[in-house]
Amino acid sequence: MKIASCVLLFVLNGTCVWAQVPAVHKTVLPLAPSELLKLLPATPRDWQIKESKAKSFYNETLVSQANRQLVGPPPPPAAAPAGTPTPPTTMIRLTDTAYNPAMYADFEEFKVGKYGNTESLNVDGLPARKITLSNGDRLRILVRNRFVIEVETHNQPPNAAISWAHQFDVAKINAVPDSVVQKLPNPVTVVSIDELNPKANSSYQVSWSTQDDLDAARRRKP
Repeated sequence: MKIASCVLLFVLNGTCVWAQVPAVHKTVLPLAPSELLKLLPATPRDWQIKESKAKSFYNETLVSQANRQLVGPPPPPAAAPAGTPTPPTTMIRLTDTAYNPAMYADFEEFKVGKYGNTESLNVDGLPARKITLSNGDRLRILVRNRFVIEVETHNQPPNAAISWAHQFDVAKINAVPDSVVQKLPNPVTVVSIDELNPKANSSYQVSWSTQDDLDAARRRKP
């Protein structure tokens, strides 16, 4: 695994200062990317994994995310449009936002209803946003104001994204404990994992500061 170092800095009036970290209702460490991958659903028979990656990243708080792209068997020529049959594809993603509200701001003032090609609905009692695409669906489901399940389907029957979302074990996701800390480690280590190409795995560190640190730095300015 490659190790590198990174520091987030902004320049104000020619002076370098740390990036600010807005306060959240509590500071939680997200699951490690390797653990988040384990919460993705099993790959269906006859489907192939084209990409399987996970990462953590710094976005006001530490966040982790696991992604997988799948390709299914192509339809028989008789059932496909003219030309080469297009195989069905699915992207699944699970994000541990660590309660960062910026990561699920689209669920604010959630209300069931349909607006053009966008629909707000409940999936197994959970708030969800669905967008109908020209050849598929895109679905986002919020779990416990912490995890976001995302599914995007192409070349599949209508509402296939909901069927795929049912493959997530929501009970396991709900059972993940909150690892509450006084504050994040400084620096934080962010990780990138590529299951199909482990040689591409990497990690690096990101330093951060609070508003108090920023104010103190300004007071020290000569």
